[in-house]
Amino acid sequence: MIASLMNDLSNIRQTQQSYGIPAIGDLFRGKSDDIQDTITSVYHMMRQRAADIEFRQEARGRWAKLEADKQESQDACTRVKAINEKLSNENKDLRNQLASMELKHKSEVQRLTSEKDDLTKKLTQMVSKETQYRHEIKSRDLQIEKLKESYKLKLFEKATTKEQIQGSFIRIGGDGNVLPGELKYSSLDF
Repeated sequence: MIASLMNDLSNIRQTQQSYGIPAIGDLFRGKSDDIQDTITSVYHMMRQRAADIEFRQEARGRWAKLEADKQESQDACTRVKAINEKLSNENKDLRNQLASMELKHKSEVQRLTSEKDDLTKKLTQMVSKETQYRHEIKSRDLQIEKLKESYKLKLFEKATTKEQIQGSFIRIGGDGNVLPGELKYSSLDF
């Protein structure tokens, strides 16, 4: 059993050296230096243990903070994704509305263009008819003037032959009515 304890003591000393801890004293001898070395070693191990516990607590605190930051980041990412999806849907709706408005605008432009073309055709037809009517009116005015002239000549010829018979003359008033009258005008007055 002592051999086993000596072996354990040797392993403990090697481990302490590898960790940089002062070596434990010889526990089988009761010398004050060995006791002091053992106490120093145990004190150093306790300080190291306390530092390890503090480090672990600090590491756990950092880990918890990192986890909280991670969760906060994930929540923020989820919110941003939701906002992005909402904006994407709004964008899609606005694009659909714009496409619909463009179609309406295009059809309205086509309708107005067609209406304008129809009105232009009608205006051209009306101008053509107006021109035709003006020509017809001028032509009829000329015919009326010719008929009036012809009528005046016939009346004059009739009047001349009646004058020879009756000795009186028929004159035509400014309104075109035939009036009895005396021979006051020559044939050139008409």
